[in-house]
Amino acid sequence: MRRITTFLRNQGIKVWVDNENLVPGTPIWEEEIAKAIMSASAIVVVLSPDAKGSEWVHREVTYADQYEKRVFPVLVSGDEDSSIPIRLITRQFVDIRSNEEVGLNSLSAAIVFYAEEIEAREQKVREEAEKLARAQAERETAERESARLKAELEAAELAMHQAAEKATKEKAEEEAALEKAAREKAALEKAEREKAEREVIKKAEHEAKEKETQARTEKRHQKYLELLNETTHTIKLYYRRSLLIAIAFTLVVLAGIFAPSLLLSTSSSATRPTNTRTPISTNTPYTLPIELIISFGKDGNRKGLALDYGGDVDTEFVTIGDSQATRTGSGKALPSTDGNTTSDAFMQFNVDDRIMYSGKPTTFVLIEIEFFDQGKDDFSVDYDAMGNVGIYKNGMFTDTCKITKGNTLVFKIATFAIKDARFADRDNGADFRISDYGDGAEIIRLVRVKLLSSLNILVDSCGIVK
Repeated sequence: MRRITTFLRNQGIKVWVDNENLVPGTPIWEEEIAKAIMSASAIVVVLSPDAKGSEWVHREVTYADQYEKRVFPVLVSGDEDSSIPIRLITRQFVDIRSNEEVGLNSLSAAIVFYAEEIEAREQKVREEAEKLARAQAERETAERESARLKAELEAAELAMHQAAEKATKEKAEEEAALEKAAREKAALEKAEREKAEREVIKKAEHEAKEKETQARTEKRHQKYLELLNETTHTIKLYYRRSLLIAIAFTLVVLAGIFAPSLLLSTSSSATRPTNTRTPISTNTPYTLPIELIISFGKDGNRKGLALDYGGDVDTEFVTIGDSQATRTGSGKALPSTDGNTTSDAFMQFNVDDRIMYSGKPTTFVLIEIEFFDQGKDDFSVDYDAMGNVGIYKNGMFTDTCKITKGNTLVFKIATFAIKDARFADRDNGADFRISDYGDGAEIIRLVRVKLLSSLNILVDSCGIVK
């Protein structure tokens, strides 16, 4: 046993022997044998008659076979029948009985060969393990790369899906906005069309109403003029008859008192025309230019102009600040000296017939009206004109332009240049008037009329003088 151990150790083989450093039969001895068999590459069983009868030899061989350890039997004494257990009878053994050196060399060579075989196998196992490890690592790397690519692909697909959803949403919002804008535009266009239609209808209704009102006004005016002319004619006839009777009676009385020469003179005077409006003769003492004025202020200055009253031309005195003026009725009946209740809308003036009558001594007239600019209503001047002009195509009630007030609450002057003035008392017995159109009263502080030989003024309140 020692010779085998020494020989193998001398050959560089590491040998563990159970009876070295151990006490047979102790628990540690059995445990160390098991550890030695587990860690050994091969087991050398020394065969002898004693070994064959040893229970521990049988146990060690069985334990080695259980863990697939290579067993090298060495026959040192006895024969095959007496020394080799049944378990090892089929295994090749080394016989060192007759030639120990050859047998030990053979054992050493077998162990070395087996060790090299184990080393090669273990190397192969290591290589296979390394190969498997590399393959596993590559597989894991591939799996990680695949997982990464899959994650990136899923992220890309998710991003594309989100981008598509966002684009779809934005497109839907844009289409909704365009549809809303189209609806709003259509609604606005419809509202504008309806507004335009309403304005056209309203304008047409207003124009029709204005025409109807104008027609009714003209009709009433015509009837009023006809009635007024008839009344005036009747009054004038009555007045003339009364005057003739009075004159005749006076002449008779005077004839009985004074000399016949006076009677003759008086009779001659009775043959004069009875018209109270005496036209100016060519020998008139007045020379152009002539300025006529009527002031409603405190000075009360009046020269050649008279304010009419009665009918629809009654006015009322008012005070504006420290100024006094007169105001039209704007369609309302003002208090009247004759007690009439006619709606008043005019301020009517007479030019002294001794100064101007029937276009003599001139037809060029400049009318200046000092008015209080209150409200935003209109007024104009109607006058008795020469020729076939005016609403009746005979010169009567010829109107000028409308003056629209600006509500500045100060006194202003409106100027009207007239080239065809007749002033023959034909406008309801007067020469001209201010019309307030019934849309707001006119407050007048002063009216000035200039009789001129010609009109050098280029622009008046109506614009360019034609």
